[in-house]
Amino acid sequence: MLFEPLRDEVETRIHQFFFLERHVLETSVTELRRRLAHVLEIDEMVETLLSGLEQSRRITSCAIYLRDQDGDGFDITGSVGGAAVPKRIEALASRPILERLQRQASLSLEEMAREPKKDDATVLASAATLGPLQSSVLLGVRGDNDELLGIIAIADDRVRDAFTPEEVVLLETVATQIGVAIANSRVYSRMKERDRLAALGAMAAGLAHEVKNPLGAIKGAAQLLEEVNAGAAGIDPSSSEFVGIILEEVDRLDRVVGSFLDYARPHAGNPVPLDVNAAVRRTVQILSSQQTEGADVALDLTENLPHAKIDPEKLRQVLMNLIQNGFQAMDGRGRVTVSTTLRRTARLPWASGPQSDRTSRVEDAEFVEISVRDTGPGISQKVLKNLFIPFFTTKEQGTGLGLAISQSIVQSAGGTIHVQTQHGAGTTFTIVLPAAVEPLRSTPAPAPVDEPGSTAKAAGLTKALNRSA
Repeated sequence: MLFEPLRDEVETRIHQFFFLERHVLETSVTELRRRLAHVLEIDEMVETLLSGLEQSRRITSCAIYLRDQDGDGFDITGSVGGAAVPKRIEALASRPILERLQRQASLSLEEMAREPKKDDATVLASAATLGPLQSSVLLGVRGDNDELLGIIAIADDRVRDAFTPEEVVLLETVATQIGVAIANSRVYSRMKERDRLAALGAMAAGLAHEVKNPLGAIKGAAQLLEEVNAGAAGIDPSSSEFVGIILEEVDRLDRVVGSFLDYARPHAGNPVPLDVNAAVRRTVQILSSQQTEGADVALDLTENLPHAKIDPEKLRQVLMNLIQNGFQAMDGRGRVTVSTTLRRTARLPWASGPQSDRTSRVEDAEFVEISVRDTGPGISQKVLKNLFIPFFTTKEQGTGLGLAISQSIVQSAGGTIHVQTQHGAGTTFTIVLPAAVEPLRSTPAPAPVDEPGSTAKAAGLTKALNRSA
């Protein structure tokens, strides 16, 4: 009855005495993994990881990087320590490191530099881009199907050989737990999005019935009054004015309800391989009648672009919203530049499948990039962080759904939409769409609307576009 408890206690004391540091690390890692098992948000996961490792007192710096949506690099999501760690790890510049992490769970750069092997030269050369982390231990964070989702860099600058092979293996379990936490957070996010859209869909159905039908009746009655007033003599002019206000407000409410339905029930439309340049020209042509004398449009289109697979009407809806937002931001005076270009990014083959079936070479991925740049006053940081949130608007007559719907459309097509702004220097919205698999290329226009840097004035824009169509 006494022997086994005493034996366990003696073994624990001996372990603590001879291997105090490892015991502290093991205790910290065990507690960290326990806490990570209950994390469902990425921000909370990063905070838990960094605080747990910092409390172990075995590190001087740590940074965690997660893969971006395009797969062409890893962005920092959190760090501790006084060193100024890099904010991003580019896939192309760090290709040897990423290829090595595809094959093994961790990589000790300090040990590799001390005893370099035949194939380590390129890895050590690319490690120089990591700055203060170039002698750290890199841990690969993997998700389902062995997909590389992130990198954890851990360093202790106080001593050489800060982590033994056994401790590195112990830290690898943390990276594994992080992969599980990321998978859980994605599932949780999808569940929240599904529940939110389901609630919006149910609300939209009720809204359509309870609002649109009475609006139709009100509009019909107002139109009847307008016809009666038009044919009657001696009618007070204010009556006609009030009827016009009713019709205008009914149309506005109908648009609000329609936008709400579009967001609550997103639809990808009919995606086809689309000539993006032709879609841009046609959209600008449609909008030419809405421009003011002080506003102009410049087209800077890269010809021979690959096609992008997206519904033409959906893309037109996004472009019209961004261009109109640009004109409104400039208060009707300034220039909106719409440009297209081909983006080729180097990324590792993240495809799922057995490790033996994947090559370690870097693949080139093609994306079609559409930018809408205005010369307005820019967007404040407070507004910027809420820009794509539904129903957030800075306009008196806005619904706050235009950018949210645009983001939903682009994401449904497998793309992304980003915004860059500078106070007093304008704002740029960038749509990035994956190129269609079909080897189609846009045909150069016989008479382009605008050469790079040229402008199309509102008065002559329609004629110019018709000539180039």
